[in-house]
Amino acid sequence: MNQILKRTISFAACAILTTAIFPPAAMADENGRDTTAVSLQNVYDLAYENNISGKVADLNLKVLYKSIEDISDAVDATWDLFTDPSSSLYFTSSMNSLMSQQISRETKESTELSVESAKIQIGLGGQSLLLNCYALQNRYEELNASAEKLERSLAVTRKMQEIGMATTDSVNALQQSETELSSSIQALSNAIDTIKAKLGTYIGVPETQMVIAPFDGITAEEAESVIAAIDYDADLTLAHKNCYALKIQRLTVKNNSGNQKKVEQLTLEAMEDDFPQAFKSAYLALKERASALSDAENAYALSSRDAETAALKFDRGMISKNSYLDSASQQAFHKNALVSAQLDFYSSLYAYEAMTSGIWQQ
Repeated sequence: MNQILKRTISFAACAILTTAIFPPAAMADENGRDTTAVSLQNVYDLAYENNISGKVADLNLKVLYKSIEDISDAVDATWDLFTDPSSSLYFTSSMNSLMSQQISRETKESTELSVESAKIQIGLGGQSLLLNCYALQNRYEELNASAEKLERSLAVTRKMQEIGMATTDSVNALQQSETELSSSIQALSNAIDTIKAKLGTYIGVPETQMVIAPFDGITAEEAESVIAAIDYDADLTLAHKNCYALKIQRLTVKNNSGNQKKVEQLTLEAMEDDFPQAFKSAYLALKERASALSDAENAYALSSRDAETAALKFDRGMISKNSYLDSASQQAFHKNALVSAQLDFYSSLYAYEAMTSGIWQQ
């Protein structure tokens, strides 16, 4: 399991990352066909292991290792061939061989760092795609709820028009809104299909075999536990130690000379100065998302209580059906807002964890 998921699970409060909620990755559908369940628990690893770009990067690294091995063999052969230290040919060949070794070591170091960084970012990309998929689905449900409310309004307005209490223009305006909303819903449905296909390709799972696990959310209490479990100073130290951008820049300084080396050193110093603030920003963003999640949860709880009260009043004939349905619509609206806040929290959590894993998006 990757470091990000290990650390996230270690926060304990994130119960949504347990197998009690998410089904196992390998499963079969009702027709007995093999399927793969994709969730926030396993999407990072699926992308990390199966993404085609990651596989190409691994292959290029293997090719590099083989070329370094060939250079090493050539160096050994050179030393064996020219055994007379006084020979100028011996000196020239030896220096060329040693330079080839040095260049190959430098290439190996920089390539390894680049591949490691790229593979982690591929895993993060899988998480991002799945979060976007959940966000689009949430928006789709929100628009459908709006369409239902608009349909009720249109029905009421038509009845009012029949008794002369509403104009034809009012009806036409609502019909136009209904048509536009229907188009938006269809476009969003197409976007969901597109991102699902993209996710399947990205994580190496055929779309026909991919089952996306429902998003089960995270409570404000769990999010606060995540924040409380963070050791900021230790994470900052870890993030600085793991940072690939800094490692690569240090290597760039090492591999240059003269004025270019000075330029690269100044760049490195600027990056070192900027890094603590960038990490702090990621931490503060996570705390802000936790606070926003708490606000959204409270608003949803209040709207749920209002909806329950409205339902009781409607059953007793104390309010109209439209008033009851409006209350239910408000509850649905705040539910969608809560899901958005949960998704935002996960996005910030993964961004924070990305930094501790060495990924600094400058």
